[in-house]
Amino acid sequence: MLIFYGSHQTIDPSAPPPEWMPRYILDLMKIQHMDKIMHITEYLILGILGVIATGERKLLAFKIGILFAISDEIHQSFIPGRFSDFFDVCADIVGLSIATFVIDKHILKLFKKKGDSN
Repeated sequence: MLIFYGSHQTIDPSAPPPEWMPRYILDLMKIQHMDKIMHITEYLILGILGVIATGERKLLAFKIGILFAISDEIHQSFIPGRFSDFFDVCADIVGLSIATFVIDKHILKLFKKKGDSN
């Protein structure tokens, strides 16, 4: 999974950025709280996928997402140059909440309409 892969990357603040990384990405990373925006976005996508996978059981998708967020932060604490952050989990929960409790009805309607037309 991409979230787990990203969490597993070692960070060395003294090292220059990778040559393959586009300049606009580096500029975006300078925006205040961009890391929290990225967490919200990642877990919004994970929440949408969870709602699609679990259908009407959105609370199950939400709980699985929270468990994944917590385990991801624990995992990061073992990676050199990384650390766990309670506020990252809070940002993850915001993304999951938006997906599972705000836009879930729209997602399920889309998939029900597609299923009805077959």
